Amino acid sequence: MYIGETVSTTLLVKSAEIKLTKAQKPYLFAELTDGTDTIQAQDWEFGNNQPPAKNAVIDIVATVTEYMGKKQLKLFTMKPSNVSVETFAPSGDVDVEEYVAKAKALMESITNQYARDIVVQVFNDNAKLWKTTPGAKGVHHAFVSGLLKHTVDVATKAKAIAELTPMCNVDLVVAGALLHDMGKLWTYELNGAVIEMTDQGQMLEHIMLGAMKLEKYRTPENSAVLDLILHIVSSHHGELEYGSPTTPRFLEAIIVHYADSVDAKAQIIIEANNRVNTDAKFTDKIWAFGNKQMFTQYYVHEVMQ
Repeated sequence: MYIGETVSTTLLVKSAEIKLTKAQKPYLFAELTDGTDTIQAQDWEFGNNQPPAKNAVIDIVATVTEYMGKKQLKLFTMKPSNVSVETFAPSGDVDVEEYVAKAKALMESITNQYARDIVVQVFNDNAKLWKTTPGAKGVHHAFVSGLLKHTVDVATKAKAIAELTPMCNVDLVVAGALLHDMGKLWTYELNGAVIEMTDQGQMLEHIMLGAMKLEKYRTPENSAVLDLILHIVSSHHGELEYGSPTTPRFLEAIIVHYADSVDAKAQIIIEANNRVNTDAKFTDKIWAFGNKQMFTQYYVHEVMQ
C-alpha cells in the first residue's frame, strides 16, 4: 500500500473503540491486520455506533494516509465478511517439525548431564506450547510458533559464537539460549487470530515467569548448574531498564544476551523488508530503530552484485 492509494480489502479486527476528537466528536479507532502486519484505521464519520468486535473479519474500502511516519487507513465503508477468522492467524511460515528437530539436535549436543536433562525436561513437559506459542504481541516473532523459531535461532547463533570464544562453556551457552525466553510459554496466547498476553504474563512478564517455572526442576545435584542457567534467563535483556532483574555477570550470559538481540533485530529488519517492494531503497520507518527508515536488503544486494 502506498500513501494516497484507495484500497478495497478484507482485514481482521484486533481492537476497536470509540474515541473523541478535540471537538468532542466521536469516531472509530481500530487496529486491523491481514495476519502479517497491523495498521491503525479511523472512521471519522462513525459516530457512536457499536464498534466491531475483536476477531471480527470485515471488508473495507479506505484511503492510505500517514501519521507520524506510519501508514494508516481512513475508512470509508466497512461491512462483515464471510472470510474465516483462521485465515488471519499470524503466520511466520515456520516449518514447526524442522525447528523441533533443530531444537532436539541442540539439546543432544549438550554434554553436561545436568544442563541437558533440565533443558530436555522443560521441552518435553511443554511440547505443545513450544509448537504454537508466539514470540511476542508485536515488534518481532509475533506469529504462531514464533517463540520456537526465535529460541532455536538464538541458540544456533550463540553456539557458533561460543565455539569461537576461548574459555567459553558451549554447553551452558546452548542450555541458556534454549531456555532464555521460556517464560513466554505462559506469557502469550492466541485468542482467535489475535495474540494476547495472559493474566500471568500481564502480572509477571516472561523473565520472572521463566525463572519461577525453572525452579521446579531444581535438585540437590543440579542446583549449581540451574543457578547458572537462571542467571542467563534473568539477565538476557542486558540492562535493568530493559526488564532484566540483573545484568550479565559471566561470559556465557553476555553471549546469549547479544545473540538474542541480534536475532530479534534481524527479524525486525526482515519483516520490514517484506513490507516493501523489492525495488525499494528504504523500508518504512521502524520504531525499534529510532523510528528511522533503514536501507533495504534488496538495495544492499543490488549494490553487492
